[in-house]
Amino acid sequence: HGDSSIYEALVRMSQPWKQNVPLIDFQGNNGSQDGDPAAAYRYTESRLAEITGEMLRDIEKNTIDTQLTFDDTNIEPRVLPARFPNLLVNGSEGIAVGISTDIPPHNLGEVIEAAIYRIKNKKCTTEELREFILGPDFPTGGKIYKSEGLDTIYKNGEGRIEIEASYQIVEGKNINQIIINEIPFSANKLSILVACDKIRLGKDIDGIIEVRDETDIEGLRIVIDLKKDINPETILNYLLNKTELRTSLSPRMIAIISGRPVQFNLRDYLDAYLDHQVDVITRRSAFDLKKCQARIHIVDGLIKAVSIIDEVVQIIRHSKDKADSKTNLMTKFKFSIEQAEAIVMMRLHALSNTDIVILTDEKKALEAEISELEEILSNPKKLDKLLINDLTTIKNKYAKPRLTKILEPRESVTINLKELIVKENVWVSISEFGYIKRSSIKSYESSLPSLTGLKDGDTIIGTFLANTVDIVLCFTKLGYFLYVPINVIKETKWKDVGDNIRQLIAMTENDRIIRAVLIKQFRSDLFITSITHDGMIKKTKLDEFEMIKYAKPSRYMKLAKDDEVADVNLTNGGNDLTLITNDGEAAYLAEEDIAATGLQSSGIYGIKLTKDNYLVSLLISSKDERLKYVAITDAGAIRICDLSHLQRTQRLGRKQVVFKTFKSIPHSLIGIIPLRKKEDKIQTYGVLTNDQLQEIVISDFNVTPYERYVKDDNLKVGRNRLRRLFISEVDTVNKDTISLYRGEKVKDTPTYKEGVSEWEQMAFEGLDFNPKDE
Repeated sequence: HGDSSIYEALVRMSQPWKQNVPLIDFQGNNGSQDGDPAAAYRYTESRLAEITGEMLRDIEKNTIDTQLTFDDTNIEPRVLPARFPNLLVNGSEGIAVGISTDIPPHNLGEVIEAAIYRIKNKKCTTEELREFILGPDFPTGGKIYKSEGLDTIYKNGEGRIEIEASYQIVEGKNINQIIINEIPFSANKLSILVACDKIRLGKDIDGIIEVRDETDIEGLRIVIDLKKDINPETILNYLLNKTELRTSLSPRMIAIISGRPVQFNLRDYLDAYLDHQVDVITRRSAFDLKKCQARIHIVDGLIKAVSIIDEVVQIIRHSKDKADSKTNLMTKFKFSIEQAEAIVMMRLHALSNTDIVILTDEKKALEAEISELEEILSNPKKLDKLLINDLTTIKNKYAKPRLTKILEPRESVTINLKELIVKENVWVSISEFGYIKRSSIKSYESSLPSLTGLKDGDTIIGTFLANTVDIVLCFTKLGYFLYVPINVIKETKWKDVGDNIRQLIAMTENDRIIRAVLIKQFRSDLFITSITHDGMIKKTKLDEFEMIKYAKPSRYMKLAKDDEVADVNLTNGGNDLTLITNDGEAAYLAEEDIAATGLQSSGIYGIKLTKDNYLVSLLISSKDERLKYVAITDAGAIRICDLSHLQRTQRLGRKQVVFKTFKSIPHSLIGIIPLRKKEDKIQTYGVLTNDQLQEIVISDFNVTPYERYVKDDNLKVGRNRLRRLFISEVDTVNKDTISLYRGEKVKDTPTYKEGVSEWEQMAFEGLDFNPKDE
């Protein structure tokens, strides 16, 4: 792969945060736990670490097979003798064609103890070996919890584990601190620091004062300062879930065994390693035996030569050359060619002064060594004992205490996100086109009396004061709702337009928001009631709108083809409902007559419509409340109405007139404004069909006579028409919101009654139909 890949491998073998037992002793910059690369190799030096000698020990004794290098110019080993189980101790990861391996590092002492136990107990199980190898031991420490995934790694060769940082919580007088001194294996310290600080700066949660790196020569240290009044355990659990302070690892134990890839369990690996060591020791012993036998043959010749030294010297002196000397010695004294070679190669003074006692002692030592080697080669128990001694020696010299703690399974922790949110009051603005923002109270007050920022043609669906722990439900014309936590809305200046809600939630481009409800508490005794242009009405329990995931819109009303939601309101189970059409007709119903249904259902018909009219508004009033309200038409007419002249009817009952229009001067209702407060005037805005804003000021709240036809243009809109009204206030749900069923069980949805028309039954079942055909 080139010299750069070689250097990267060399550097990795020197990094103590990646290798349990570094094999390279490095001088110079070899990178950092922050992900910094090593210096260029011209600036660094390296040599083999001491323990690497155990990887190569006896390689010169024909203990392993060799092969030609890739260019056939040299010889290289197929494997190394590896006198300790390096593959499991340092781990390995890699990828090939259609296969990959990821072997985590383990503790040297534990692996050797397991290997020794396996030598002594040929029938032991993987479970018995687990008594020695508790789990991976990462050079960066951290914590692993006992789990089924941890067990399957050693039973089947693959599994999944979670690695968690080691930390401590320090309580001070003014602040609390979370101190991280070990991070998960392969995690990037700098990435952890950046992620924690991003959470602090983004105000995702409340309570983090500062995040800093205090790592030095003594070791890793990340310090997170917390506010004194914040629960540090809650902050810690959030950070563990959101950053690399907790990571997962899915080991897959695959290695090349006997020339083919094998996924092994713990016992398989130890067997393969021990088989390799038996082969290494056998080949080493055979090599040493051959060498000793050759040497003892030479020693025998030297002993014989010393005993007849004068004759040997005489023959050598009278020989023509070295070859003649060897021939004469072999002929006269029956020396072998090896013995004759050794004799003639010795200097005369050494030959004549050699003490026969030394040679005799050497012969005895060689005979003992030969006997030992022959016993090793013939007695498997002797070989096992030698292997155990070798492994024990390495363990005693190089083993270190375990760094990664193996803990009992932890209890599942449920994080209450509300505890982590910065609790503050903010002003929120939501528009029809989906632009949403939150601003500080200071920004809001300093911007008055100016309007909030808006795109051309857009209208306000709500501007309201909320807390960052609240939820706002946004209802769209296509029958979907958006679940929006206030704290995820981007903070900006009040005069800015804000971000489109589609950056948070995948709302379709052609959909529009028509109403919002602020939720401080989800309750089952309140309802969301909605109507459609085609006359459908539906109500659903409020608690069904509570969600955990909110990346996508959820349906709250199934619509017929070409139908759209006209209005949505909060109801308490016992309200009066006034359904008002575009041409001023109305149905005045009791909410109890509308059964609650689930989110995915369609509604039922609440009013019969003629061909050209459609529902526009849903007015909510308390039981028998004679509510006054403002009705505004697209032509700019303003009517002050009340409910005093309406009579409550059954669903699909007689329609009643709210305001009258001339057919020759058509007016179409675009919205209503309930008058629940005594005010000197109402100031709001509408959007014209040319996308311009139209200011609407109402100071006369006298009820318009019912008999008077709508023909005036109070707002002087000219040839344009009003398209939609601004909605300033939104319904708010908290523990004090009044409900008809307060303290009572809300009745479940009843079965639809028999005897209804076919088109009503189709509507109830959510089937496609054209209601105007009825």
